[in-house]
Amino acid sequence: VGPVWVAIAPGQYPTNAKAEIILPQSNEYWQGPTSADIAWQPRYFGASGEALGMYTSSEGPVWMYTNIYLSQTQGRELINSSNDMSNSLTVLRTSMEVPTIAGKGPSAVHAVEAEIDGRKWLVWYWFEVNGKHETGSIRTKIRQAIASLFGQPAAGAVAVATTCIARCEIAKRRLNYFLSSQNTDVTWNFIHSVPGKLNE
Repeated sequence: VGPVWVAIAPGQYPTNAKAEIILPQSNEYWQGPTSADIAWQPRYFGASGEALGMYTSSEGPVWMYTNIYLSQTQGRELINSSNDMSNSLTVLRTSMEVPTIAGKGPSAVHAVEAEIDGRKWLVWYWFEVNGKHETGSIRTKIRQAIASLFGQPAAGAVAVATTCIARCEIAKRRLNYFLSSQNTDVTWNFIHSVPGKLNE
């Protein structure tokens, strides 16, 4: 699923610019996205746009979340200690995972096993900067700074999640299958500048 960001907009944006995110559409393997009324709700302050949708297949459900920051200012940054991909979940275990995706998608992801209301979840996430996949916070910030110098400041987080049991091996296979068979990029549209702060 990369490069994730397909820009349909100018390279410079006002601080409070807003974006509409378009998640990948149905294909022969997965149906969606549909609205996702679930307990998992990532928290990213000041994002220019966010989207969360559910996909279904014979393998089971997968939820996809993505956001985008069109600019970076104090208090509204992609890499910020106040942001939390596992927000609302009780984290049980974190690790780095290497997805088995042939020739596309992230080479590594943050893996979070978590629980809420007695239900176990597996969340994989990574960052996107100027079409490049990153997992490290420092490397992401450096890549953002370089991209901004060339008028391409857009950056965001991407996550896929599913429910799991025991050691989550079936869930891992499901997420791998979703990423390897999802051949439509996430896109976003620049909308307009709006007064005030977003996502307060």
